[in-house]
Amino acid sequence: MFNVGGNQCRLAVAVRYSAQLVFVRFRMEQLELDRRALEPSIGSRARVSEVLSGRRRLTLDMIRRLPRQFGIPAEVLLAS
Repeated sequence: MFNVGGNQCRLAVAVRYSAQLVFVRFRMEQLELDRRALEPSIGSRARVSEVLSGRRRLTLDMIRRLPRQFGIPAEVLLAS
């Protein structure tokens, strides 16, 4: 909420998730994993948070590690 000319306004932000992120989140749910499980593939807790929030895209190195750790098809991650 913020104030504009004495009027309270609410800012709505639409977040567009990439297909990569949707698939990673889906796989996490399937395997009942939490964010900490992604740290070996993605990096620090902060990096995992950035990726899952959509602020940072998966790098090629992350895309290479995720299939090995979670059985996510690399083609799905590379295609998006």
